[in-house]
Amino acid sequence: SETYIPLLNMFDNLEKDDIPCKMGLVLPPLLCTLLEDSEIQDMYLDYLEKQILLGQSEIERCKEDSFIIENIHCKIKEVELLKLDFVEKYNKNLIKAFADYMNKGYVELLATCGTDIFIPHFSDMKEVISAQIETGLHAYREAFGEIPDGFWLPELGYRPGIEKIIKAYGFTYTILDSRSVLLSDNIPTNGIFYPVRTENFLVLFANDFSVENELYGEDGIVHSLPYRNENRDIGFELPMENLKLFLDEKGIRYSTGYKYWNRCFNNQNNSYYSIEAAKEQAMQDAKMFLKRRVEKLNKAAELTTSEDFVTLVCTFDAGKLKDNWHEAIYWFECLFRTAKTEPINIATCNEMLSRQYQLEK
Repeated sequence: SETYIPLLNMFDNLEKDDIPCKMGLVLPPLLCTLLEDSEIQDMYLDYLEKQILLGQSEIERCKEDSFIIENIHCKIKEVELLKLDFVEKYNKNLIKAFADYMNKGYVELLATCGTDIFIPHFSDMKEVISAQIETGLHAYREAFGEIPDGFWLPELGYRPGIEKIIKAYGFTYTILDSRSVLLSDNIPTNGIFYPVRTENFLVLFANDFSVENELYGEDGIVHSLPYRNENRDIGFELPMENLKLFLDEKGIRYSTGYKYWNRCFNNQNNSYYSIEAAKEQAMQDAKMFLKRRVEKLNKAAELTTSEDFVTLVCTFDAGKLKDNWHEAIYWFECLFRTAKTEPINIATCNEMLSRQYQLEK
């Protein structure tokens, strides 16, 4: 509800408006298995039905508060659209929908390990690493019918020697934490602004280390006041009798998705969440984010020896975005729309591999 259907709808919106879109995406084997499981699909539809029923009961409870009523109606409409999209637009098969956009060139899918392990902890157990990579590769083939070029290291966990196993399975590149590149014995001439290679020609991209702080730092984007307050949910604030349509009989509390407040804490009218205000903020934040990337790339172009391009790879943790930032997918859409008029090209890593065998070692 928060990530994958909104992502597919974002691709659809951008395709309709002829907006260029390039995004690398990691769909782990466990997630693919869950998304294709008919029982899980039915459970999801049941979950959406319960959300709608809860919203209808909330309309009665909050009928005296016009601001909250507006939020409730918006949430019910959002859930109804999710249900409609899941059943009719994507036929309950999100994996096929992502495969379709992969074939259209909107998304580049990267393989990853069978489970979310931290590979350096197993660096002396090569058979474990091989089994993890092989399991992920098999699951990727099953879901998408081909071998990807890129391999995603869980948590960007790297240690010298791992590249030999990755390359042995036919992968062309991986992405590292910028420190893995900048603290190497042979520091690359162009730093993190150009791909490099290992001895066995596995291409390495380094991520932009400043993204994490820009998003989640003390003055980070996700803390902008108009955004929805993800820490205030009626699932934790209302008496259990008000939540019996949604929560199970055991009384375990969890998020319902009904969140009526923005990130202000003055309990006045301007504390209510406004979708319009949040979307306006997302567009402003997207423009600022791109402006900073352009400034950094222009500076890098002056200082590096690269003749064809300079690059910044921005990586985002979908789970962290989901937990902290309701508007994240809309922000991505704003990024792509804004980039069309900015002096910057958004590309996938695979599109920057033409000089794979001439890269600096």
